[in-house]
Amino acid sequence: MTVRPSTDEMGAPSSLRTLPRTRAKYAAAGKFPNYFRTMINRVPPIAGVLAYEGDRAINPQVPER
Repeated sequence: MTVRPSTDEMGAPSSLRTLPRTRAKYAAAGKFPNYFRTMINRVPPIAGVLAYEGDRAINPQVPER
């Protein structure tokens, strides 16, 4: 599974085509605690939203200090 921001070329089910579409505003967030100690895979990079430097998640829109 992957998350990709929508584009005008992406289709929609016929039952939803007449409804207005609004693009989501994606933003990277901090770590999410694993309260249940289950195996969690990391989210794949999302262009302009989420990237990785080694094992560290970064927001490519925010300049490094």
